[in-house]
Amino acid sequence: MAKPIEEQTTAELEKLAKTYKTISGIYIGAFIVYIAAMLYSVSTGKVNTVLVVVMVALITTSLPVNMMRTKVSNELKRREDAKAN
Repeated sequence: MAKPIEEQTTAELEKLAKTYKTISGIYIGAFIVYIAAMLYSVSTGKVNTVLVVVMVALITTSLPVNMMRTKVSNELKRREDAKAN
């Protein structure tokens, strides 16, 4: 089982932050592709229900990734502030 964020070393957290940043970038790319597909679908007059399901899936799977990315970033920032003081 993974260690809590507070117990991980700074190097481990930096690696996690980079991983989450990459995953978030992939989600952003998926959202852009989704928007293009939805615009095409609307322009043809046929809104595909698969696109709606894909959007729900993208949102529900991206939320935990963004929450963890924020947690890791906040912990790294807290450690930097602790070093400065």
